[in-house]
Amino acid sequence: MALRPLEIWHRQFYATIEDDRAAILTREILGVDNLMWGADYPHSDSTWPCSREVLSELMAEVPAAEVQKITHDNVAAHYGL
Repeated sequence: MALRPLEIWHRQFYATIEDDRAAILTREILGVDNLMWGADYPHSDSTWPCSREVLSELMAEVPAAEVQKITHDNVAAHYGL
């Protein structure tokens, strides 16, 4: 293989997360550019109506620039918004 599996992951994959502490703790490996947060509304197992509180707790120790990427910028770039 010309590329290592992690290089393929960074080039071709995204992970959507709701309340996933493991993804946040391993974001340097997964790649901050490859994570996209979502509330999964209107499904019954979503974080809604407590999404802001869940997100605030989940991202408590994450730098603001990374939170911006995970919650806004990555999805906007991926979908060309």
